[in-house]
Order: sequence, then structure tokens, then C-alpha cells
Amino acid sequence: MPQEFCSFLDTPDCSGKLAYRTPTGLCNNIQHPYEGNSHTAFGRIKPADYTDRMLNNRISFYFLFVYLDISEPRRRSVRGGLLPACRKISLALGSKPIFDRTFNNLFVGFGQYIGHDIALSLPVSDTYSTPITTCTCDSKYDWNKCTVIDIQPDDPYLSGQKCMAFPATAQAFKDQICSLGVKEQLNGNTHFVDLSNLYGSTLRIALAVRSNNGSLKSTRLPWAKYDYPPGQREGKSCTDAKNKRKCFAGGLNRKNFILSIFSLNR
Repeated sequence: MPQEFCSFLDTPDCSGKLAYRTPTGLCNNIQHPYEGNSHTAFGRIKPADYTDRMLNNRISFYFLFVYLDISEPRRRSVRGGLLPACRKISLALGSKPIFDRTFNNLFVGFGQYIGHDIALSLPVSDTYSTPITTCTCDSKYDWNKCTVIDIQPDDPYLSGQKCMAFPATAQAFKDQICSLGVKEQLNGNTHFVDLSNLYGSTLRIALAVRSNNGSLKSTRLPWAKYDYPPGQREGKSCTDAKNKRKCFAGGLNRKNFILSIFSLNR
């Protein structure tokens, strides 16, 4: 892609970034400076396999090469049959919990904390470059913008709900030189376990949550034994926020997600 469409085509100077990790992940890998950088594509274990790619495998190589809109969600198996609904699979795998005395609720909280450190699916933007914030059950055929999961009437937990609808993940180039190809999904976080959910994955957020000496800003509450993360000055990321009891600020709004994550931040 031309330079104006690809911000990763330049070769950054990593000479002054050898001692510490950077907020964006830039130069954490000296040989591949943009590898793991925020706002690059998620890594894959296996290559993407979309529905329109499977259809185009049956036509000539020439048309497969020039047909680049390869992004439609896969609905059929390799044998041609319809894939089961993801909600059905979720119920089959998670409806019978297994209790183990070697784990407690902190195990769940810490696992989610690590997930929030390395992954953030950003919503796709509309034609005016505005992130899509809402989708409805009627958006199921607009799969480039919305993902819709149908809910069956006999669903044991969501029987009164018609569907789950949410914005699709923003598109990304498959590599740092912005090669064209199948659609990849954009990760807004750094891909490293580097506390980016606490300190941010962009320079703007990192500067906002750090003090002049580089340490994390904190808030001292009169009833608390320890310092807490700073309170947000604008916006809301938790439902019970008030002027005198603000949500905690940080690298991600999701740091207010569950109580056990607060203890990990401390």
C-alpha cells in the first residue's frame, strides 16, 4: 500500500528504546520493530478461512487473485454442511460447571486481567470513519459492520432475548508492510504482557495516567488503607459512577470490570 495508507512502512529508530518497553510496543522486538505494536492485526494460529474464500477456491486462479474482498464469516464446514450456532456450542461446553478446590475466584479474575492486557477488539468504523457503537438483530446481513448471534426460544438463560448483536472488529492489514489479502482483525492493545491495561497502549493514555517521574498516578481515599488508581476526569466506564465516586482511570476502561481486578492493580 502507498505510504499515506500505511503508517508502519517507515523504519523507526530503536537506538534509544533498548532499556524499557514502550507504551505502544514499538521496538520491543528490535529486529521487527512493529511486531506486537498496538493497532496491528491479531496473530493467528491457523490462516483465516472465510466463506467467500472457500467459494473462490472453485474458480480460476486469476479471479482468486484479483478478488480481494475476502471477509464473509464462515458458515459451512469443510464437508459442506452448516456449522452449528456458536451459542449452541457455548451452552454445550459451559452449562455444566466443574468445581475444583485448587482454584478460586482470583483464578478467573487474573485470567481475565491477562486477556485484557494483550487483547482489545476495536469496533469497525462506518463510511465516515466513526466507530460503530450499536447493532440490532436486523443487522445480521450487514456482517461487515455487525455480528449477530441468534438466541433460540429454548435457551436456558436468554430465552426472552432474540439475539446478541455487537459491532464487528475493525479490519487490519495482515502485516506491517500493509500487504493486501484476507481481512484481519485489529488489536487495540499491545500484544505483550506489559500492563498496558494499566498504563495504556498509546502515548496519549500513558502520559495521562503517569506522573512526572513516570510512576502511575494514584488517589488516596480517606477510608482506604492503600492508594488507588486515579479517578476519571471525564466519561463513564462503570454504571454506578458519581461525581464524588468516579471510575478508576487507566490504560483501559475495562479495569473497572470486576472487583478482583482492583486488588491486582493495587
